[in-house]
Amino acid sequence: MQNPKIIERLCELYPTTSRERIESILNKYTDNILQAVISDLDLEKPAPVLGVLNGSGDFDEDSTEQLRKIDWASVKSFKSSESGSVGVYIINIKDKTVVVKGSKSPNSELFAVSLARHVNLSAPDTRVVARETDEMIAISTSLQLIAKDKGLDPKAIEKKLNSFPFLLIMQFVEGVSLGDLSLEEALKIFSGTDIATRKRFRDIGKLIALDMSVNNWDRLPFAWDNEGNTFNVMIQTKSEKHPGKVVGIDFGMTCIIPTISNKPNPNYEAYFKRISDLIKSLLHNSRPAYLTEGFARLKLSFFKSVEYDLTPQNIVDLRIGILDGIVRLASVPSDVLESLRENLPVPEKYSVAQWKLGSSDISLEFVGKVLNIFRENKDEASALIEKLKSLSDAEISPVVSSKQCLIC
Repeated sequence: MQNPKIIERLCELYPTTSRERIESILNKYTDNILQAVISDLDLEKPAPVLGVLNGSGDFDEDSTEQLRKIDWASVKSFKSSESGSVGVYIINIKDKTVVVKGSKSPNSELFAVSLARHVNLSAPDTRVVARETDEMIAISTSLQLIAKDKGLDPKAIEKKLNSFPFLLIMQFVEGVSLGDLSLEEALKIFSGTDIATRKRFRDIGKLIALDMSVNNWDRLPFAWDNEGNTFNVMIQTKSEKHPGKVVGIDFGMTCIIPTISNKPNPNYEAYFKRISDLIKSLLHNSRPAYLTEGFARLKLSFFKSVEYDLTPQNIVDLRIGILDGIVRLASVPSDVLESLRENLPVPEKYSVAQWKLGSSDISLEFVGKVLNIFRENKDEASALIEKLKSLSDAEISPVVSSKQCLIC
């Protein structure tokens, strides 16, 4: 008996192929049905030529070639970090530093990164290495040899790397995470009113807009009822080229499904309502720096993380940044979203058909509905950005202290 979910997924993957043709091919197979059908359909509909993630966004230069040409035998040292949801390795090679992170579903993170870079937001260039490839073996071997020299357990390295079907190879962001800043560093980076300081908050705001579009709840809690994860915002404190620049890392994506067990999922429509309500509050508050629910969460997140109390000017610049991100993302048409998903770079030893299966958790319907909300408010957001930029100091309303805002 044919599985209707498989048929629907194949119809989504191959919109130019009739449902009858898909069902006909499906009837021919008994084992490995889904993979076999995709292989047949790929012969009838040639797969697109997939490139690599390019378009450097605003984060240094495009580093795709640098990330691809790595001599893993030249690794000099590494350190492990457990600050994220999974541990990462920061690896020093003779001429560069890269980040290696295990991943069980890299497609959604690659999509979020490519969407960020498409709208010119700062995101590290990223590529994927699959398990049991020569490169993954080379990475594991090099790290094990160094671990042995340091008196560490090389088998633990091997076990950890092999626990993931994929590794993400990413640009290294030279700096410190927002969550690791001391109060002294935070005051130095955030308390000024100069152009560079104001741009940092606007860049953070743009990241928040991107996270809203893909439901990435694991960074800053503007739209989510959590304390946030400020370790996923990097500040390039040590960069000579971009001192103090804001760069997002760990681009998660959580597409809420519309139904569960054939019943409407209440969280699906609730998410879109929350996004719509937050945008209305951004657009229609009578005071420019009024402390809405979203900004109350941001103030608490900053204060609990680094004891920094966001100022009225900081709130205004965060608001400008979020609105700017909304305008940028509202300009992304649906065919570009489709292209970003379809053209994710395919790792070695994976066919296009196999790789497409991993993109099933990237719901363009979900992202598209958020962007439709953004589009409905794009013109009003653009106008408000210009108004907020022209505010004088006297027009920026005072806001309450984070210490007093627990019930805001």
